[in-house]
Amino acid sequence: MLRRKLVSLSLAGLPLAGASEDYWKKVRRGANCFNRELTGAWVEAAAAARITTVRLSYEKWGGRDYLMGSADEYQQLTRAHLKTLISSLDRFAAAKIGVVVVPLSLPGARWRQMNGNRRDGRLWRDKRYWDGCAKFWRDLAGALKGHTAVVGLDVLNEPAPEVEWGLNGFWKGEHGRWHEKARGGAGDLNAFYQQMVGAIRSQDTAVPIVIESGLYGTPWALPVLEPIRDKQVLYSIHMYEPYEYTTWRKHQGKLRYPGRVGLEETGAEIEAGATWMDGFFEPVRKWMKQHSIAPQQMLVGEFGCGRKCMGAADYLRDLIDVFEREKWHWLFYSYREDNWEGMDYELGVKPPPEWYWRLSEKGGMAQRYEELYRSRRGNEIWQTIASRL
Repeated sequence: MLRRKLVSLSLAGLPLAGASEDYWKKVRRGANCFNRELTGAWVEAAAAARITTVRLSYEKWGGRDYLMGSADEYQQLTRAHLKTLISSLDRFAAAKIGVVVVPLSLPGARWRQMNGNRRDGRLWRDKRYWDGCAKFWRDLAGALKGHTAVVGLDVLNEPAPEVEWGLNGFWKGEHGRWHEKARGGAGDLNAFYQQMVGAIRSQDTAVPIVIESGLYGTPWALPVLEPIRDKQVLYSIHMYEPYEYTTWRKHQGKLRYPGRVGLEETGAEIEAGATWMDGFFEPVRKWMKQHSIAPQQMLVGEFGCGRKCMGAADYLRDLIDVFEREKWHWLFYSYREDNWEGMDYELGVKPPPEWYWRLSEKGGMAQRYEELYRSRRGNEIWQTIASRL
């Protein structure tokens, strides 16, 4: 009853952006929003920037286990949090922005930033947590059913059952062998997805469902992902490779793109550039061809590069060129994140002003968004993205 009242109130008088099951028939381009606070000013700015699709996480909005109550023993959605989420979706609907809702935590898998920076892999070691996850998704899918802003439900951000069982990288080509050993157990991502999709479909037969490849969404884990017999399932990958380059804290400006990058996992060097970039996605193309997956079913749910990395604009340009050629949907990370500036591309390469950090910690950033970005958004990095939106 609560869900029906909330949804009926939230949908009153809002413009319909189009049935969500038809939403992905054209290429979608947009951004991620993993903010501490979602404001009307943020939504308005995103719309003005021609961001028409947003991948939204709510988990920074109010502390540990937001919305699901407990990652240890899930019982029910937190009513106040659900109301806030629906109200936020109303803002997106009014701005005609489609939203993919994504949890960073599920029962048995608490997001490490809400877990003392410790990995929580219980979900991938004990199948009893799967039932809690399925209940969570039945509840959330039912609560959000019919909301005009919702164009996708992403089962879990960057699942990595492999890490719990000793596989920490993909460059050595060990993923296929690992997967065979994991089949049928708690680390079997394919079986997990079958159960979660079934749970969502028990409440909503039409909403698009997003499932991500393993090992944090790497494209190279896609070959072992088993497609689901559901035309409204999208398959998602994330792209931050080579991580040694895209992560500023790792090299502090010593690497650039294009250029040579040493891989920590193997010790080998690659010549990172447009040719390498295109070849990196060959496993995706092969998997899609093997399983007759249409381009409209492929979503690059996250991609990005530290804004201070030398050649960041070239890196992002080459990536987007690949996505556009392949006709894949893409959502960059991230737009105006209010508690981390490392991939806030409107800032360019310069440090933010002192007040940025004060407001980032205490709130009130929304009131000074335009002051911060007005003189900076003309930089090459932001224009590389903005020109393709």
